[in-house]
Amino acid sequence: MKYRYPKISIITPVYNSVSTIERTILSVINQNENNIEYIIVDGLSSDGTDAIVNKYSSYIAKYIRENDTGVYDAINKGIEFASGDIIGIINGDDWYETGCVKSVIEAFQKSDCDIIYGDFNIFDGTKIITKKAGDLKRICIEMVIPHPTVFVKKCVYDRIGKFDTKYRIAADYELMLRGYMSKIQFGYISKTQANFSLGGLSTTNDLACKEETQAIMSRWIDDSVLAKCIEKMLEHELVVRGAGFWGIWIVDKLKKLYTDRIIWIDEKLGNNGGVYINGMRVFDIHDDDTSRQVLVAIYDSDSVEYIYNKQGRRVVTVQAILQMYMDSIYKSRKLVVCE
Repeated sequence: MKYRYPKISIITPVYNSVSTIERTILSVINQNENNIEYIIVDGLSSDGTDAIVNKYSSYIAKYIRENDTGVYDAINKGIEFASGDIIGIINGDDWYETGCVKSVIEAFQKSDCDIIYGDFNIFDGTKIITKKAGDLKRICIEMVIPHPTVFVKKCVYDRIGKFDTKYRIAADYELMLRGYMSKIQFGYISKTQANFSLGGLSTTNDLACKEETQAIMSRWIDDSVLAKCIEKMLEHELVVRGAGFWGIWIVDKLKKLYTDRIIWIDEKLGNNGGVYINGMRVFDIHDDDTSRQVLVAIYDSDSVEYIYNKQGRRVVTVQAILQMYMDSIYKSRKLVVCE
């Protein structure tokens, strides 16, 4: 049975993927749906990719072959051309599971969702590991949606814009978080929809990906909601333990939203007289004021929190503040589970 639903556009950005592009193309063709508009955007591959794409030219609605500034620039070109009501993106080294598009169509038919995603497989070159998508609440601080499984209504791009190409690695996260904070309705299909190959930008540039993700999280944080969480959990005189990313981030937020009565300590940076970060001195951990509440700003903080608890200190972790924040945001952004 063929499902009649407004056209599905599928975009494949590709560059020098001669060993994998045929598998990607066949995974689209073999969806066995007659309403797919397939678009391939090649950044001038020189390894034979072009010959394989041309082999399937009768299945391809548009083949764009020209220079681009990166994968997200290529995707944006495909979105500009796309005439479908729903757009999926599958990279040239990833591939769809059989029946993926059919289940997406059914999910859109049964719901008012604007973005639908599912579970995925990770392929490391030798074995496949099945993974569940993450908890949507956590999208406030990290990418939990497997992008190869994502299908987005074209009207969402018209409403919130396309991929921000200043992010070379994590622009997919920025787009999903932008949609989430814009109260776009997300839907989840509890089945494996696509296969993701390790070795792409996000998996070979871990540090840069982490830095971009953290910058995106900071950009889209809702300070009005965060301030309420801080007020509920923290006192006005604090010891902040930790001067890594989370320490710098929370001290900056505290100074802007709540209090500057902070003693900032760090076991490494506080040595030899300490350092100044953004105008605030970081002291040694021995310069603690035991009368103050402690905010542990180390994300993996269980052991440090345990020590303070044993000492009988009033202690809160940055994880606890972020959890309250994520729960507060999620109240108005429920996930639809598409059966």
